[in-house]
Amino acid sequence: MWPPEVIERLNREAAKRARIRQIEPARWENPEVPFSETPPTIPDLGDACADWDARFKRVDTLFMDISGWGAEEEPSLTLDQFQTQMASLISLHGPCLLAIEERGQFQAYIAVWAEEATL
Repeated sequence: MWPPEVIERLNREAAKRARIRQIEPARWENPEVPFSETPPTIPDLGDACADWDARFKRVDTLFMDISGWGAEEEPSLTLDQFQTQMASLISLHGPCLLAIEERGQFQAYIAVWAEEATL
């Protein structure tokens, strides 16, 4: 596993790239379409997620397995569990914006904002 210093550095670098390239979160609006069939690429914004917190209401931060090897009984969400959670969030809040806020070797924290709940 990567030590915390490496993860922190990678998140700072992701934020710098995202700001320079003006990368925006992915938008997911239809929970009926399985994420695995039409997956939006979830961009890695790292520490730049704070910029989006100033513009939109964060409705959740999901801890997700990104290795593909996770099991349902583990703390990180599997792809199926992630889809179920996102369907629930979209039902409650409408279209959502997603970005990777922190990435490790095997898991990531996914920031989720309600698109229409601007501050």
